[in-house]
Amino acid sequence: MAITRILPRLGFTNLVHISKLSRYVPFDVVGTWKGARVLVDVTTCVGKGGPYLSSAISLAEALRVTLFILFVKPDLKSFALKPVKRGHDPYCSLSDLEMLRD
Repeated sequence: MAITRILPRLGFTNLVHISKLSRYVPFDVVGTWKGARVLVDVTTCVGKGGPYLSSAISLAEALRVTLFILFVKPDLKSFALKPVKRGHDPYCSLSDLEMLRD
């Protein structure tokens, strides 16, 4: 859903659903955005933290790429995209959400 409907509308291209290849990777998608490689973690939670986020941030830093969290409501009708940096656990409030339009 995120790979086919949300991320392309936000300008992401060359998307690879990496978590389909291995469940041990701490993010879900590798792609290109504004000409640069990026990593995207997709979640239905309102916040992200813990060891998987820490590993994803470390990998993004080592690869010198941006890590994003794509928050998607469970009903898949709205979303929020946020960049992630070390020391700032990403959180999604209701005011952050954008409606997914068909």
